[in-house]
Amino acid sequence: MAKDFDFSDLSDSAEIPLCDIAGLSKTLTETADPAPVSLPKLGKEHRTVQRYMVKWRVAAFVDHQELHHGHLKDISIKGAAILLERNLQSAEFVKLHIYVPPPAPSRIPCIIEVVGKVIYSIYDAKDHRFRVGVNFLKFATEHDPVFLADHLESRALTVVF
Repeated sequence: MAKDFDFSDLSDSAEIPLCDIAGLSKTLTETADPAPVSLPKLGKEHRTVQRYMVKWRVAAFVDHQELHHGHLKDISIKGAAILLERNLQSAEFVKLHIYVPPPAPSRIPCIIEVVGKVIYSIYDAKDHRFRVGVNFLKFATEHDPVFLADHLESRALTVVF
């Protein structure tokens, strides 16, 4: 069992022994072969489905009580980037009500309910809001992901690469 260090005898005048850094680094460089390091490639796209640029209204419920209104920046059938006034970095899961605009102005919007995992939350200086990345986990109905996919593919929406 390791013995705890006794700090009681240390005072302002006490000398604390320092490591011989120069000798240590020399020994390490002489004996250790550097291990190859593989760095992740920056800018690689990890998404497997197309995203579409939209500006749809969204309501985000955090912890089943806090309600935050915002807009979608982009969306796919697997997730979305949401612009909110609040940083959701501390939230793990969020329930979203996504207001999908109607195909004709005379019709009412469809609301898709989905629970998702917060992947990131960063401040977007361009939009002056927090951009929150959400990975969709469970839609409220089986119809919702099918409706969303059909709606995204049938509209002339800009695809984000």
